[in-house]
Amino acid sequence: MIREFPQTLVVGLDLRPSKSMAPPGYGFVRANVLDGLPFRDSSFDFTYQRLVLVTGIPPHGWTAALPELVRVTKPGSRSWTPGATS
Repeated sequence: MIREFPQTLVVGLDLRPSKSMAPPGYGFVRANVLDGLPFRDSSFDFTYQRLVLVTGIPPHGWTAALPELVRVTKPGSRSWTPGATS
């Protein structure tokens, strides 16, 4: 995503870092989405939940995870969770 939008700050969130050599414009936050996202309301213009996390969240966890993604996404902005289909 950084290559497509070089002026963007991309924030990765996971239980452990996935990039040993982080590119410019990339920040990492160690956290568990099931415990709530450690960001203020309306922090992001765009949120993106990758399939890797989709498969790592148990079905009952989505009742907490999806509202958190919406909470940290600015009003009128978009949140995308590819692969999250039933």
